[in-house]
Amino acid sequence: MKKNKATNKERSGIIAVVVGQSITPLSFEGAVDIKTAKSLPIYSAVLPKYKMVSEKTGRVAGRTVNVRIRAFPPDNVLVEVHLALNNPFHAKTHQLRDELLVFAEQELRKQNVREGFKEEYAIFTVAGYHGSPERYLRYRREIVGLIRSENIPLSTREVEDTIRDSSLQYTANDLAIVDWDGAFLFDPKGGWQETIDLLEVANVHLLRLRVLDRELDERLGQLSMFLTTLSQKKPSRSAIQKQMAKILRLQTVSVAEFTHAGRDIQLIGDWYAAKLYTLISKKFHLDEWRAGLREELDNLRTLTHTAAEHFGVSAQTRAEFVEIALWLLLAVGYIFIFFLDARNALGG
Repeated sequence: MKKNKATNKERSGIIAVVVGQSITPLSFEGAVDIKTAKSLPIYSAVLPKYKMVSEKTGRVAGRTVNVRIRAFPPDNVLVEVHLALNNPFHAKTHQLRDELLVFAEQELRKQNVREGFKEEYAIFTVAGYHGSPERYLRYRREIVGLIRSENIPLSTREVEDTIRDSSLQYTANDLAIVDWDGAFLFDPKGGWQETIDLLEVANVHLLRLRVLDRELDERLGQLSMFLTTLSQKKPSRSAIQKQMAKILRLQTVSVAEFTHAGRDIQLIGDWYAAKLYTLISKKFHLDEWRAGLREELDNLRTLTHTAAEHFGVSAQTRAEFVEIALWLLLAVGYIFIFFLDARNALGG
């Protein structure tokens, strides 16, 4: 293959991905599972379901693109914009990627999403070649520049370190190079859907962690303001207990949200998917995000305990509130199970 020119048999493309958080409730009736396919799992992979919202075509830079919109529980919307490329290593690919991401964001806004919170990602694909993908590493500087969103020339050491630390192979003929802003996927048969799904799930996961981080910051600020106000006004015991119940509910909600958003993806038994998601998690710094959120939750617990001690709310009172909350959750669970059993019985 000549430099900067693909052969007729090769197929290249770019997928612009943008994830947002819906303001309005989403319906997930008919949601389906994400499949893993590189190897047969010993156990089922624990991945979120998704629902297809719409599929259509559009125009970007005078070219036809395919648009796919999916929803992930509980409130995330993901837009994919697919475009075939003649040569992904061309210098103009940077501009084309940016235009596709802008178009994807415009489509995302039509889904009534929260302003100020989104994740963007670009996936470049190459298929239809024979033999090892090592030949494409002659374009390693272009590859690293694209997955780092860097137009400026990177140092040779930076390029080499990125290729070494960001690559994963399953067979001798495929290759995935993953970084923070993008990924390059090489597969002679185009069998990269599993990898794309995991990259998208990781972006959804990252957005959830970012949103929760902002919400915890706001809740900590509200709690600090509340404590200052109570200290100045010296309210009655009943008013204090009412506000403490509100604080405890806030803490309970925060813990529940962290349990959901901070839960890692489990891919037991699927070697490739597990290795790939470990690489993605490292590049997205998911462990650091979770550690930061745990620290904020600890701060919230400390402030709650301080408030309770300062205003004379006993540990017994706090325990009673938590016990009531747990009984309510248990009751809801029983009702949900009863509903499922009844529906299954009617369906049978």
